[in-house]
Amino acid sequence: MPHTVSAVIPFRKSEPEERFSLRYSLAEHAEAIPRRRSTTELVNFCHRMALAYLHVKAANGHFDASRFGLTINDVAYDAIADVFQRDASGCFVVIRSFVERSALLRKCLTKRCLQNAEDW
Repeated sequence: MPHTVSAVIPFRKSEPEERFSLRYSLAEHAEAIPRRRSTTELVNFCHRMALAYLHVKAANGHFDASRFGLTINDVAYDAIADVFQRDASGCFVVIRSFVERSALLRKCLTKRCLQNAEDW
């Protein structure tokens, strides 16, 4: 049975449009085909995270993008590309799967916590 994203990733609908909200963006991308601006914001957010991670790896001597003939910026985009894979209907399959698994995990953890509380 599919879970609704709003139960998994609660957010305030009164958040200003111009402020990026990861929670809202994931919910929007998991339930429907999102606005283009929302997708751009999510791609930019993920790219910045990947870029930061790669810069740390490079600074520690564990990564050199030039070995692949690429810039670190290109590698960051390549690293996040699979997250934005779409199915035939245009839905983001990886994001939807992540949100659905998160819902299942949250449900299991809540159930387990309630069981433990009864045992105390």
